[in-house]
Amino acid sequence: MKYRAFVTLIIISSLTFTLTHIGECQEMDGSVRFAIIGDRTGGHSAGVYGSILAEIELLKPDFVMTVGDMIEGYTEDSLELSHQWEEYLELVDVLSSPIYYTPGNHDITTDVVESSYRQFLGNPYHSFNWGKIHIIVLDNSRCEESEYLLLKQVMWLEEDLKKNQNSAYTLVFMHKPFWFSEVGEGHPDRLHPIFVRYGVDAVFTGHYHHYFSAEYDGIIYTGIGSSGGSNTYDPTQLIPYHFAWVTVNSDGIHVAPIRKDSVKPWDYITRQDLSTIKSLKETAMVIETEIRISEDLKVDREQIIVTINNPNPDFVQTDSIRWNCPPAWTIEPEFMLYEIPAGEQKKFTFTASCSNNFFPRPEIGTSLIFKTDMKFPNSAPLSVRRVANCYPAKKKIEIDGKLKERSWRDPVNVLFDKDGKISPIDRTEFYFAHDDNNLYLGAICHESCIDSITAESETRDGGIVDDDCVGYFLYTGDGAIAIYQIYFNPAGLIYDVKFPVNEYGQAITRNLSWDCEIQVKTTISKKAWVVEASIPLQQLGLEDKSGTEWGINFRRKQQHLGAVGDWQVPIGLDTGLYGALVFK
Repeated sequence: MKYRAFVTLIIISSLTFTLTHIGECQEMDGSVRFAIIGDRTGGHSAGVYGSILAEIELLKPDFVMTVGDMIEGYTEDSLELSHQWEEYLELVDVLSSPIYYTPGNHDITTDVVESSYRQFLGNPYHSFNWGKIHIIVLDNSRCEESEYLLLKQVMWLEEDLKKNQNSAYTLVFMHKPFWFSEVGEGHPDRLHPIFVRYGVDAVFTGHYHHYFSAEYDGIIYTGIGSSGGSNTYDPTQLIPYHFAWVTVNSDGIHVAPIRKDSVKPWDYITRQDLSTIKSLKETAMVIETEIRISEDLKVDREQIIVTINNPNPDFVQTDSIRWNCPPAWTIEPEFMLYEIPAGEQKKFTFTASCSNNFFPRPEIGTSLIFKTDMKFPNSAPLSVRRVANCYPAKKKIEIDGKLKERSWRDPVNVLFDKDGKISPIDRTEFYFAHDDNNLYLGAICHESCIDSITAESETRDGGIVDDDCVGYFLYTGDGAIAIYQIYFNPAGLIYDVKFPVNEYGQAITRNLSWDCEIQVKTTISKKAWVVEASIPLQQLGLEDKSGTEWGINFRRKQQHLGAVGDWQVPIGLDTGLYGALVFK
């Protein structure tokens, strides 16, 4: 018979669960104590992970576990991967305790990258015993749902559990918390029934960069938060970084999330709490107005409507909202107090003006109560979208790098640096056109020193982003299957990547093997280089233009100036920050 009790260093409750196993389980004699380190990477802060390792070393655990994302990864360059792993292993060398690793999506992105992982850390999935505790490490680095785990690994898991079900305790580590949206939402979970069948006691995961917990069918599930990776919001006193301390003895499994000089109980933030926070963040404060910017870059007394919802039936939401306005912006009023009864909402109206440069954008902020005596700060930027026009091609466009057709008109020529200031690059003109079957892209890159342009890449998808180049991010609208990133250098070489997206338009992986059937021609003169290209709509997953506008962003890199000019700032894979390509 196996018994488990959950307590913490601050004891607030004691829960006991009993499972029946085939045969007698071993009894624990004494305690095992180990630390779990959360994600290091994904917008990581330098030095944080090393500080946490030093703190763990002071506690002298029996051993240490990770839950993945130990390096930044997302490259197939073997030299760069080796450098990153060597840097990581040098970091953890401070530990006198053994350390065992769990692969995350930053650590293994492709089969090629897996070989590097194996070289430095060994098998991505494996198991081992620590005394009478059996520990399993799974690899879910390259799939988004449990049903896509490789059958080979699932079969290995069941066989391993069957052989070791008489262990005093069985613990499972994996990076992505499938359980959060699968067993937690009542959806099919390929792993949970296996865990129940063979008496798994606890499951530890990472990936979300937040601490949360739950219990299902006698199994405790714990999501370990950030130990150095980005942390966009967190309602707890665990911010900005933490790790977990686990004690296993005859009384049970005891989990305490820890930041320096503090200890929190296992259920300090539950899965339901995190769901409430995520819902509040998305729905409690909504900027209902989108401001569209033409090429004059001005906003003249546009009305902004902001709605604040209080979905909680138990308490009044009382706080204030305040705009943080950059110098070019004026929003009136800048500050308002509010009191919103339980279950109600209120709308607030503001007036916005902008004299010239609209980057950076204004942000509105407030604090939202999600639990008695607990609130978290919430802010949102004003939605500002630039508009570029895409004109119909009255006659066939010849892809010759000359942009001589009349359809090439109304160019976009104001670009910004990453800080939202006017970019110092030479004048650049972006053009867009279309017909029933193709999207046409044109750009004239004026150059004060034409002999300084670089086009050193020799292969498609090579280091084109390190050449002089122009680049585009295309998102064809609601229901689109992917974001498309396409670059051209002065030699006409192409870098094209497809990012499949989920139902919310968020990129979930990268497909570098995607090669778009692009027709492109570039020309170079004494004062400029020009690119002209056509992309069949079918290559973007469309039969036609499917609507009047797409999401888009684009840029130019001018290497001898060390400068970049972006149309919308910041540039990247967040489709909510794209401008609008309007089909005329």
